[in-house]
Amino acid sequence: MSPPNRQDANANAVLTMAEQRDLMKLHQQDHKEIKALKQDLRRKEKALAVYSA
Repeated sequence: MSPPNRQDANANAVLTMAEQRDLMKLHQQDHKEIKALKQDLRRKEKALAVYSA
């Protein structure tokens, strides 16, 4: 008979406040980069539409 399943103590690790801040900063940076890329794509699509017309 096998022993009961036991969860690793680190399975549900909680982030420290510093790690949470760092993660939030990275998320904000990613969000800004995505916004800039979307704006650039819109600009290029508009230029392509004008050029194609």
